[in-house]
Amino acid sequence: MWYVAGRNLEEIQRVRVKGIDLVIWKGSTWAAFDDRCAHRGARLSQGSIKEKHLVCPYHGWEYSDDGSVVFVPAHTMKGPGKARKYEVMSQYDLLWVKLDDLSGEIPKFQEYGDPSFMKVHCGPYLFNASPFKVVENFLDVSHFPFVHEGLLGDKNNPSIPHYNVESEGDIIVAKDIRVFQPNPDGSGNGGWENYTYKILSPYSAYFIKEGDGERKFSIFMTVTPMEEKKTMMWMIIASNYPGDPNEMRKFQDTLAEQDRAIVEGLVDGPETYVSSDATVVAYRKLLKKAGLMDF
Repeated sequence: MWYVAGRNLEEIQRVRVKGIDLVIWKGSTWAAFDDRCAHRGARLSQGSIKEKHLVCPYHGWEYSDDGSVVFVPAHTMKGPGKARKYEVMSQYDLLWVKLDDLSGEIPKFQEYGDPSFMKVHCGPYLFNASPFKVVENFLDVSHFPFVHEGLLGDKNNPSIPHYNVESEGDIIVAKDIRVFQPNPDGSGNGGWENYTYKILSPYSAYFIKEGDGERKFSIFMTVTPMEEKKTMMWMIIASNYPGDPNEMRKFQDTLAEQDRAIVEGLVDGPETYVSSDATVVAYRKLLKKAGLMDF
């Protein structure tokens, strides 16, 4: 399984994924190690990069990007230890790490490679909640009129007509989700928008909404499980019509704050579902099939 560990930045980054502290850095290529020197346990993320080597801040041990200790200053020799290394890949200007040997690919974001779409990175957003609750919230449109009133929804038009959920290979697709929105395109005129949601993996999802004409707007989201109840959410907007990237980020920041207040307060217990929850129910079935629990 692949998880986002950070931005595609050529600097040392300390991250936490599924309870593991990692250091991400770039020598000749991207590398991800346990954030611990093999010598005396110092945090490698506090070190520096020298001639494409990661230098430990404690005793100056130098690591190549394959995890080998290539120089020990105190003895002008190669070291006996080796850093534990993980596979890392750059995709969508994000750095992804793989913590196990299981097969799997980074989820597809089809608009990212389309030059007719403007791309805007938003977040990341920290939630003190499980990753599955954060993904469920992203998939849930019936909360729009209440949590995001005046932005994504209207309490006077809360209806969610019946829609279809189906499987396309390993991806779950919810089609023809109709939502009334007060200002869907920035014109100030309310109208019904048509959403298609895709559950790409237990940790990634996507939607595209289409208005009148050729106007399209999509968001790719993925979550990084940091700890049992600590999750980082990453989002990328793709739009084929003009907009101010800074205003888009501010808008998404507002939505994330509104969502956080609800998601972090959710109480575990028996639940009841209705037809507008069909996407969330399909997601829960996916988690069950994958053997994943809400930690």
